[in-house]
Amino acid sequence: MANFFPSEIQQDALQLDTDAFARGFREPLVLVVRLPREGGLELLDALSKTLEGRRTASVRPVASMDFNTQVVSPEELRRITGAAGERRPRVSSIPPPSAGAPGDYIVRLRKRSDGDTAYVDRVSVGRAMNKDIVLRHGSISKFHAWFQIDEVGEVSLTDAESKNGSKLNGEALSPRVPVMVSDGDRIRFGSIDVLACAPSRLWRLCRR
Repeated sequence: MANFFPSEIQQDALQLDTDAFARGFREPLVLVVRLPREGGLELLDALSKTLEGRRTASVRPVASMDFNTQVVSPEELRRITGAAGERRPRVSSIPPPSAGAPGDYIVRLRKRSDGDTAYVDRVSVGRAMNKDIVLRHGSISKFHAWFQIDEVGEVSLTDAESKNGSKLNGEALSPRVPVMVSDGDRIRFGSIDVLACAPSRLWRLCRR
């Protein structure tokens, strides 16, 4: 069985059925951060210090996903462009940790009460210790990216002009252009791999 941190979430997955487990999450998606072999312990330490035992709150929903560039659902994109316009390929899971890797860290898409308060509708990601999700790694910019959630639970990701960029399912994101993120999508911040998953998928991962 793979190691997941915080361990309490994995224990809940082992003890609860999928519906009871999912009810413990208010957000539509959860992030599973792959801790790398090099620098993984530092990343784990920063995530633990900034997220465990700290007060968090749901991000304020944005009224709609009416960004500068139109973001459409996969179904709408296929309707407009046909099969050639199908969304980025999706992965169904992340591989088990490599030998020597500490495991995976489960992160909720929530605001830290002692974190970045500049935008109450954004969950910020970055190397700086005041970000909502702190990825303490050399490939991560101080302010790398941010997530937003709209009133119907759609999640978007925007790269904040980071030095090493962000990718969604292998495709580089244009700076400050939001893209939709769904269950099973693979995100890469710098050289850190992240899986976006619904609570039901997380339940299955924790029990494998």
